[in-house]
Amino acid sequence: MQKEYLTIAEVAGPIMVVEAVRDVAYAELVEIELPNGELRRGQVLEVDRDKAIVQLFEGASGLNLYKSRVRFLGRVMELGVSLDMLGRVFSGAGRPRDGGPEIIPEKRVSVLGEPINPYSRDYPSEFIQTGISAIDGLNTLVRGQKLPIFSGAGLPHHRIAAQIARQAKVLGKEEQFAIVFGAMGITFEEADFFQTDLRNTGALERAVLFINLADEPVVERILTPRVVLTTAEFLAFEKGMHVLVILIDMTNYAEALREVSAARKEVPGRRGYPGYMYSVDGSRRVVVKDPIGNVYIIRLADLFRKLSASSEVQTSADGLIERIPTPGWQALSVDGQGRSQWGPLKQILRHRYNGKLIKITSQAGETIVTPNHSVFTVVDDMIVPASAQELKVGDLLAHVNRIPPNTPTSTITPSLAALAGYYVSEGHALRYLNEEKGVWCHYVRIDNNNTALIEDIREKFKEVFHKYPSTFTSDKRSGTIRSSLGGKACYDMLVNILGCGTNSRTKRVPSQLFTAPLEVQEAFWEAYYKGDGKAQDPRYVIRQYDMVTISDGLRDDLMMLSKAIFPDRIPTFYKWRGRNAWKVYLSTHLKGRFKQIADVIGAEIKSIEWVEPTEPYVYDLSVEGAQNFVDACGGVLLHNTDLATIYERAGRIKGKKGSITQFPILTMPQDDKTHPIPDLTGYITEGQLFLSRELHRKGIYPPFDVLPCLSRLKDKGIGEGKTREDHAGVLNQLYSAYARGLDVREMAEILGEAALSKLDKIYLNFAEEFEKRFIQQGEYEDRPIEQTLDIGWELLALLPRAELKRVKEEHIAKYLPKEKEVAAPAPVGS
Repeated sequence: MQKEYLTIAEVAGPIMVVEAVRDVAYAELVEIELPNGELRRGQVLEVDRDKAIVQLFEGASGLNLYKSRVRFLGRVMELGVSLDMLGRVFSGAGRPRDGGPEIIPEKRVSVLGEPINPYSRDYPSEFIQTGISAIDGLNTLVRGQKLPIFSGAGLPHHRIAAQIARQAKVLGKEEQFAIVFGAMGITFEEADFFQTDLRNTGALERAVLFINLADEPVVERILTPRVVLTTAEFLAFEKGMHVLVILIDMTNYAEALREVSAARKEVPGRRGYPGYMYSVDGSRRVVVKDPIGNVYIIRLADLFRKLSASSEVQTSADGLIERIPTPGWQALSVDGQGRSQWGPLKQILRHRYNGKLIKITSQAGETIVTPNHSVFTVVDDMIVPASAQELKVGDLLAHVNRIPPNTPTSTITPSLAALAGYYVSEGHALRYLNEEKGVWCHYVRIDNNNTALIEDIREKFKEVFHKYPSTFTSDKRSGTIRSSLGGKACYDMLVNILGCGTNSRTKRVPSQLFTAPLEVQEAFWEAYYKGDGKAQDPRYVIRQYDMVTISDGLRDDLMMLSKAIFPDRIPTFYKWRGRNAWKVYLSTHLKGRFKQIADVIGAEIKSIEWVEPTEPYVYDLSVEGAQNFVDACGGVLLHNTDLATIYERAGRIKGKKGSITQFPILTMPQDDKTHPIPDLTGYITEGQLFLSRELHRKGIYPPFDVLPCLSRLKDKGIGEGKTREDHAGVLNQLYSAYARGLDVREMAEILGEAALSKLDKIYLNFAEEFEKRFIQQGEYEDRPIEQTLDIGWELLALLPRAELKRVKEEHIAKYLPKEKEVAAPAPVGS
């Protein structure tokens, strides 16, 4: 029986707080009964002990704190889906708004959904024709891609969205194709335009429209893209259709997030948007590689400080966000096959935060993140992202269990590695000023009561530093023997160059070991184990490698180094009871449930707790393509951003016929491409298309500013058998010629046309004709890709033959029109 609560403590905008609740889950549906009997709906946003924060779908007007009844329904929001949805128009929450009947669903599906997991994702490789030359010819859309359009207020992105919805098609063999169109926060006039246009052109028959108007509940705006993508997933992956998803306007969606975040009294991020993209505690270590190949296992806070010493820190206007670009850097991540890789690191960000964090611990590692941050779990042999606050004890947390092999760059020798291993396990270093002599004294000392071990340490000192250390009994009671070597060279090598630390709390594995040959890594490992390991239990055939340290930095280093040396073992850890120390050991299997997918291990979560942040900041890394990185304590795989949970539901799945391709459209406030929403969108998606206000003023439609446009996957969808064999060459030559033409236009504005050479005038004319004949086309003009390429060749015929350096000779001979066939206007200024 459902429990009813009369314990509403607070209502703020679309947010309601209910106290004294029990057994309430994240994302659970809520029903609110007003005193007049009216029913409202909501959804649980967060649960903190006996308090539930509820997001209201229909607003709070008329809600009485003392008389309204709250019921938690024990299920998440679901959408009824069916093929009968094609040709229909719905509200942003999935209710019919076209006057038609309710859909009789084939099934009901949770609208929360999940991004396509990297392991099952198939690579996009097939061309989708939009009929718009600026897209098809220069920034080709590939099936399964996410390609956003960045627009501005007053630009015709609505008309372009409708044109794409009318014209988009899959070429080649007959395949089912559908459009799922989601509009968020649009006006009534815009909604009427979309419905009328698609209905009059017949495109509505293969489309599903979800429309949320600007005066409708803000919470519905947050639901709309999830309802859209849930429908798309049903059509694509259960009905085998190729689905193009158009989402307009993602900026309105982000504004809705901001409004709900403000109502929840969250600490605002850049320009007031919630800081869901900056979400890992600064104490967490990550595995990164610098531009020259050095590998570091370093705290996020320390990495930010390290990079800020040599790179400019870019600060947002409100001072809340700090960003450092990281060209050439890489981060350990996982590719689409579930295999570890080094992914290009685009930036590190720091964001102010004063809330609590969630600490998630498994037998194989731990991490500390904000509640909204996504981590990866393993479910039914799939790697699946999940919000940290959704997790529960017993879920399988994903850990990267292998460091991909590096090209050895370190010059560290096996003998030096072994000496470093002995030192890290049993040594310490000291440096002090001899005031009598006025000189600094440096000593390195290693203690052990195993005489054979001490002898090996002496030999390693001799091999590396060409002299034996002094050896004496430092503790007669325990029989401890000390090997001590004075001198700055030895101190500098172990402390400053290798970075091994000076005492048990600062000890670290030398970073050089992560780019050293396997034999060098093994030399360090075996020496460390001899000094600090547990005696081998005779019951075990396989070497146990059970070690103790009080340094959490060394704990993380050892766990990551073991992944490089022993890819078939699983490093695990726990806090030693009664002592402030960590025990690290290697297992062949984990206690309880666990699964392995390629290089990823799913280990059972043992505890989840709320903790205070270690500083007033949280951090994030942006890894291109993969959008994931690891916490070095066991290699916990981290994901991020609310927008990523939407964009990454596009793609193809191995073994499934259908696909989802996304065209998110967003307006940039003040045409600012560094605004948080386009900035983040550009990092998550596979390219971007920009609309030009200047071309719009010149009356050119569609006004695509093609030079900054980019489709990162275009090369996968063009060429023989997909578009045409000359496509790549035409694309590159058109880009090059138009870029030069714009340079000449700028020069002419400064110096005048009289200063231009004859060739300059040809390129200036080319730029004008390119905009008029290639970019510009009718709003209802549906150009086949062959026509787009033919127009490109007609434009290339305006250039001297010697300038065509980016197209093949055989393609010139086949496709370049003869001069007499081209009605080329006279160059400008001739």
